[in-house]
Amino acid sequence: MSTVWAILAMGAGVYALRLAGLALPDAAVPPVWRRALGFLPVALLTALVVSSLAGQVQGDPALLVAAAGAALVAWRTGRMRACILSGMLIYWILRLA
Repeated sequence: MSTVWAILAMGAGVYALRLAGLALPDAAVPPVWRRALGFLPVALLTALVVSSLAGQVQGDPALLVAAAGAALVAWRTGRMRACILSGMLIYWILRLA
């Protein structure tokens, strides 16, 4: 039952944040916050990938190879879309082989 309350609380929090953004469209965001929010997509993607790979010692080796290939593409290009697409492409190719 506590899981349901946690999900409802998170949903209410997201709704409140979106409502605040609509209610305060002219509010100025400080430059420090704007710069920090620019790193949010990369941080979230990293958290999702690391949490999905954590503890998979006996897991699918294609996942690890795809993650390493995507990390290399991200390092060389600095583009998140290229990282995501290359990781997916490498994983799909390895799964077909």
